Amino acid sequence: MSTKILPISLTRAYLYMHIAVFLWGFTGILGKLIDLPESLLIGYRLLLTVPALALVAWKKGTFFIPSGKQLRSLSMVGCILIIHWICFYGAIKYSNVTVALSCFSSTSIFTALLEPIMLGRRFRWDEILFGGIVAAGIVLIFNFQGEFGTGIVMAILAAVTAALMSILNKKLVPDLPAEGIMFYELLSGGLFLLSILPLYLRWFPSDTLFPSFNDWIYLLFFSLICTVLAGILSLRSLSRLSPFTLNLSLNLEPVYGIFFAFWLFEEHKQLNPGFWLGGSLIFFTVVGHGLLKFWEYSKEKKEAPKLSD
Repeated sequence: MSTKILPISLTRAYLYMHIAVFLWGFTGILGKLIDLPESLLIGYRLLLTVPALALVAWKKGTFFIPSGKQLRSLSMVGCILIIHWICFYGAIKYSNVTVALSCFSSTSIFTALLEPIMLGRRFRWDEILFGGIVAAGIVLIFNFQGEFGTGIVMAILAAVTAALMSILNKKLVPDLPAEGIMFYELLSGGLFLLSILPLYLRWFPSDTLFPSFNDWIYLLFFSLICTVLAGILSLRSLSRLSPFTLNLSLNLEPVYGIFFAFWLFEEHKQLNPGFWLGGSLIFFTVVGHGLLKFWEYSKEKKEAPKLSD
């Protein structure tokens, strides 16, 4: 089947991107609502998601057979994705949505710090400064919300793994169709989860092994809408937008999630002044970093030489 990626308009690319980010804002809430341990939540999610992706790719004619090098890259991202999901939903289970998403919002800072190591460029003083301020904010949250210590550590690991996936996926998106990328990443991730699941459940036993009726409803929405649809929309938007633009917009995901948590669970009543101080440091640093990157990006576009007609 053909793997040709059809172009989309710039307006549609922006629309796809913002719909995806809004849908991802629900994932933390669903992680809280589904009464399963994080490992089984991910397992059932994959059980619904992988066949759906295969069907979508087949119907759209975007299913492809990867080369050995592509398969290794896709499998690596898939394994990192599973570690990311375990850490992310574990952070919510061991703390709450607000604390987990506040620490997870540091993803863009970790991306900026990891890119020089992985792509071989020099570190920048402003990125080191931003990283230090975020670290101070996380330390404040950890000290003042100590009962959520395990969840905070898992949220930081989730942010680091999300940054790794962002960097690795940049090299895959321009050449391969979105549905196919997601299918192979989730399939390889599912096989990885299956291999570690017995050991994981031994270390973190659970009395709940099967979803309830309500859990299945949440899982269907989680898998088909917040995973398949949102993932395809975000990768399709990258066919027209830069990874920088998507990463900048992803800063809205924790904002949506925290708003939903305040509204549905009244989590603001569980938080003390130390959290607000640490959370504010992280939030304004992430916003400041995004504005600086946007300014630099706009300046580079203006200064770029224009080709004559």
